[in-house]
Amino acid sequence: MPPPLPRNPHEAIPNPRNEYPRPPTPRPSRARGLGDGVAADTVVHQPLFYTDGEDDEQRDGSLDDHREVDGADAAVLPRGQTRGAPAQTTSATTRLTKTRKLTGSAGSRGRIGLSQFGPVLRSVISLAQYIYRCKIMTEWPYPNDVEEQGMAMEAWTAACKAKNLHVEFDEDALKLITTRASQVRGELKTKARPLAAYEYNLREGKGQDGVRALRDKVEALLDGSTFVFKDPVGRTGLYQHPIIQALINEMWFANKKDEGIVHSEFFSPRIPLVTIAMVLTAIQCSLEEWQTGQKTDIPFTETAYSSHFENHLRALEQFHQKTKDLKIMPQIQMKLRRKARAYAKADDEEQSGSREIFEDADVEAARREFEEGGVSDDE
Repeated sequence: MPPPLPRNPHEAIPNPRNEYPRPPTPRPSRARGLGDGVAADTVVHQPLFYTDGEDDEQRDGSLDDHREVDGADAAVLPRGQTRGAPAQTTSATTRLTKTRKLTGSAGSRGRIGLSQFGPVLRSVISLAQYIYRCKIMTEWPYPNDVEEQGMAMEAWTAACKAKNLHVEFDEDALKLITTRASQVRGELKTKARPLAAYEYNLREGKGQDGVRALRDKVEALLDGSTFVFKDPVGRTGLYQHPIIQALINEMWFANKKDEGIVHSEFFSPRIPLVTIAMVLTAIQCSLEEWQTGQKTDIPFTETAYSSHFENHLRALEQFHQKTKDLKIMPQIQMKLRRKARAYAKADDEEQSGSREIFEDADVEAARREFEEGGVSDDE
């Protein structure tokens, strides 16, 4: 099982993907034991609590802050009011409960929506959804039922800790969180499509000759995963084609508020191999839309592409093992992360919170001043 989450809600949430090596593929996440001990009929006797005198805005904080893992806005009370510390929330103590009674009406198709939950619960669910999206793209993008429940539970636990709350995890929350898996996979493919057309200069040709030339070009890129090379013709620069960096930038590092920055613990100390494999899979799907010589839409489904993802991940791991002495893959991963953070204009990780800290030389100078003359009386 992954290590327990930190007690302090302001601490970074550890990412087990980057702390421990994965077992060999296929389906490495199955060995993690996600979902162990989950009992659907077990209730956590910690009700959703409000403090007297709180209004919705004070309970919830700003819903615009739902991406901030280290924020505790939902736990902030008006001056003079106090709340007892919630019971410690861990993956081991979190259990799935039966559906709670919701407020409001279901969506047009009878689906559960965030608007049916109270403001505090909405904030927790929303944050858990973003954490789950990151887990899907850095740990395993195609979880089975047991795995997705375990991953959702871990995301819920992390969200509760970040908000300094202890809230029941029920079936409706589970559904709202786990639906983000297909959404984030689809988003990756949507962002990959125009990048593939641009980076590989794919344009519909005129006449049969143009169609044939485009078809041959795409076929050559797909053959032997040539598209992953920086120079596809010479097959040099393995895993260094610019589209890999471009897609990572657009998907997770578009700006300082994007997931790669706000939830940086999932992308540290380097971009995970699982993430790179998923990026390559989305690029492959985008290229295959051109393989007839004309643009066609190909759904990025689990059935069609989970095996391709596993093949890419296996190839990445094999390349890493065969070049371990040179540390080529870790260098590529760290470069991808470094350039992505620069793209988001968040490349200086130490800048935040450091401007107010005095250097040792300043402290030493102050000591000498005091020893020589004490505190000055001058105005």
